[in-house]
Amino acid sequence: MDIGKYLFVILITVGLGGCATSLEGHWNGTLPDGQAYVVEVQDRPEKRFYLYHPELHLSGVYKLKTKELLVIEKPNNPRADGFEIQILDREHLRIISEPAARLTGTRYLGMELEKASDSEQ
Repeated sequence: MDIGKYLFVILITVGLGGCATSLEGHWNGTLPDGQAYVVEVQDRPEKRFYLYHPELHLSGVYKLKTKELLVIEKPNNPRADGFEIQILDREHLRIISEPAARLTGTRYLGMELEKASDSEQ
């Protein structure tokens, strides 16, 4: 493992309170109305994560604010400012704050995201 990547893994582990070394991968997300989506998460430097799905307003760069909270920092769509995601554990996330539904057209509050198994990715 290259030293830069090793140090990044250590920083992420410390930043997430040791609960996870990475959030990267595919996450199965279910909106409160039952619609299901697969959201891609990419680890980024400096305690940041990129969440993406082409149809969801929650896409953008999130910053780790506390060991259990991701806050959107650079939304792909300016109407998406206001998302916050709680890290329940390394395989389970939940939307706990959202912009007004009139801006996004969808209710996201309470959306559950579960890490896809290796066979699903």
